[in-house]
Amino acid sequence: MDSEQLVSRMLELITEQELEERIRQKVESLGGLCDRDTAVLLIAHELGLDENTTALSELDQHSKSVSFSAAVLSVLSVRTFSRDDGSPGMVANLLVGDESGTARVVLWDELAELVKSGKVQVGMSYVFSGSVREGRGGLEVHIGRWGNITPLSRPINPLFEPAPLSSLRAGMEVDVLARVVSLAPPRAFSRKDGTEGVMREAMLADESGCLRAVLWGQAAHMQLHRGDVLEIRRARVREGRGSPELHLDASTPIMVSDKTVQWQPTITPLSELEVGGMCCVQGVVSGLGDMRTFTRKDGTEGRMAEVYLSEGEVRMRLVLWDECAEIVEKLDFGDAIRVLFCHVREGPELSTTRLSVVECI
Repeated sequence: MDSEQLVSRMLELITEQELEERIRQKVESLGGLCDRDTAVLLIAHELGLDENTTALSELDQHSKSVSFSAAVLSVLSVRTFSRDDGSPGMVANLLVGDESGTARVVLWDELAELVKSGKVQVGMSYVFSGSVREGRGGLEVHIGRWGNITPLSRPINPLFEPAPLSSLRAGMEVDVLARVVSLAPPRAFSRKDGTEGVMREAMLADESGCLRAVLWGQAAHMQLHRGDVLEIRRARVREGRGSPELHLDASTPIMVSDKTVQWQPTITPLSELEVGGMCCVQGVVSGLGDMRTFTRKDGTEGRMAEVYLSEGEVRMRLVLWDECAEIVEKLDFGDAIRVLFCHVREGPELSTTRLSVVECI
């Protein structure tokens, strides 16, 4: 790009007045060693527009030294280590993205310290200069003593191409735009090595359908609410309980979005339920029991209640557990209710789960 083309590109990002002021300051700061065209080139680099900038989608094993503009999507890890000579070192792993794709960036020592200290943060945009290497999960850009990171004055809008939930299959890594339609509280578990972990389940939905998601570790502690719309990048899809499910952890970029996602549950008639499946049903309350408490084997207290649900000539028992059981205190005969994400058991009868939602309609 020549000087005029660079100016045209820059005027898409900043005003003409701001550009002229930056050119003046650049010429003055270099004490007359810089003419207008050189100042334009320097400012273009600061804005991530110079012709030597590489798009992330263009990185390959033949790339050596590269420079690219990208936003930090997530901090994958920061750790210290000891070198063979006994000296300390530090390494940080980032996931970054630009308008063409994503890449993993590995920062060493002083640059890794910028991540640990919070000076490099998720959502901020930078010009990264480093070398391309083959890593365990593919190509990585390593930045150490001979590379650098420069804050970018313009924000980068990373590529985001959400896949319909109905199209997901185990083994995929995809972007997802979905609404939280059910959310269980976090719960602790013990790993095989005896350490404690935390996980959380959610049901996500878009116009094509819904899918179970499992949030692990730090992701389980995110401040989420039913109705939130999430932008999720590079979500991993695994085979779950008879269907694909999303697995999200601290390395997964998750952001609450202001976008709108429409979803309407598919209601299965009571006469068409299949034992072993999960479904959404609705009907009229034709029988109502009291809520009672019990003690589980682990010593925790549980609650349960039973309701009979009728639809046409079909009448079916519905067992409500824990938080779902509380609704019986508000119900009366003849009330219409909807139950989302309940299990069909032998009988047949319906039973709520951690992800069930019971609501009056």
